[in-house]
Amino acid sequence: MDRLSRRIVCAVFMALSAFVAVLVMAPPISIADDTPAIKVIEPDAGDLLLMGDRMKIRWKSSGDAGSHVRLELLRANGLCTVIDTKTANDGKASWTIPPHLESDVNYSVRVIALTPAHNQDTSRGKFSIMGAGMH
Repeated sequence: MDRLSRRIVCAVFMALSAFVAVLVMAPPISIADDTPAIKVIEPDAGDLLLMGDRMKIRWKSSGDAGSHVRLELLRANGLCTVIDTKTANDGKASWTIPPHLESDVNYSVRVIALTPAHNQDTSRGKFSIMGAGMH
């Protein structure tokens, strides 16, 4: 190896050594995802609920999804009724299913964070609401 080649190899080695030293001394990089998110857990697809019963609504929040949420009942993906305009974002609520709803197999619940981002989620699949004597 001639003198110029040795100098190039030495320069590359020193540059790589400096780069490795920077990596080793750098503070750890956080890759935690703290993006606000909401995920509905209950009711779930296939559930059968009766009018007059208490429906349990459960969800999980992550990141800064805010301190309050809005709860909605959807029928065929359209707004059927507002369950609660503002409730604590504590992951749980209950609601008495009113007797005036239509019996249907096409219901879902939507939870919407009352933050500027309005993060939201809808229950997985559809559940049924039937009249008390119709099951």
